[in-house]
Amino acid sequence: MHPRTWPSAGKTGFVQKELRLALRAALERPAGKAFIIPLGLDDTIVPEALQRWHWVDLHAANWLGKLRFAIDTGKKSHRDLTAGAEPGDAGILGLDLVPEAAAAGDSVVLDYVVRNDGAPVPVQLGASLFGRTGHEYFDPRSDRKLWLRTGTTAYRRSLRLPSDMPAGRYRLVVAVWWLGNEKRSIASADCGERLRIT
Repeated sequence: MHPRTWPSAGKTGFVQKELRLALRAALERPAGKAFIIPLGLDDTIVPEALQRWHWVDLHAANWLGKLRFAIDTGKKSHRDLTAGAEPGDAGILGLDLVPEAAAAGDSVVLDYVVRNDGAPVPVQLGASLFGRTGHEYFDPRSDRKLWLRTGTTAYRRSLRLPSDMPAGRYRLVVAVWWLGNEKRSIASADCGERLRIT
């Protein structure tokens, strides 16, 4: 079955006028910033005027995550939203935790030092705390999405501690998750019992 063309793309009228107005407004945006995010609802071919822009296929794996990433980061190219950028060889060289003692409900700061030998890729910085009973505590709302640059770079994110965490020592495990077609860890580190909840 061949994909369909967008029926209104070849007709004169308000659709053409609206498309030209949107593209003209997009040209006034800073370079590299998202403005138009077409969402493909079926197998219709994206009109040529929009093909250079980012677009998300509703039937692609993790389409909602790609759309959220485009909105959160403002990345504009189609390559940014697909698996065009593959993760290279990356590793977590170090991690600082400030402070190392906190109360339940507080926030701590995590400074990741990450080496990336490949091309820049979209990632998410994740962190989990494990109690001595094996219970895992994490807050995905604190996970930071960014582009992992080539070379060695320091990145900062916060981690809000759940208000129901019991006092004690907690093992900190951090990861760099690739935001490609599938979410997978490209670097991780077990930092040992680094955090004390008072």
